[in-house]
Amino acid sequence: MRPPPIRYAKSLASDRQRMRLLRGIKLTRRVRRALQSFLDELVLLQLVIDNFQHIAGRMHTEPEEEEEENDDL
Repeated sequence: MRPPPIRYAKSLASDRQRMRLLRGIKLTRRVRRALQSFLDELVLLQLVIDNFQHIAGRMHTEPEEEEEENDDL
């Protein structure tokens, strides 16, 4: 038995809209599940990209702070 799909929508409205879209499309159950899994993976990928951008932004600002500390010595 398959676990329920993971919901990572930023709001319930967008999640409902996506589910309504999937229900409106006449697809086989297998294709609908595959599409739902693909959409879940895209959301996870977006979360990973956001995290990398956040880390890259922190790494970009940290060396400047270290240089200022070294100038004080």
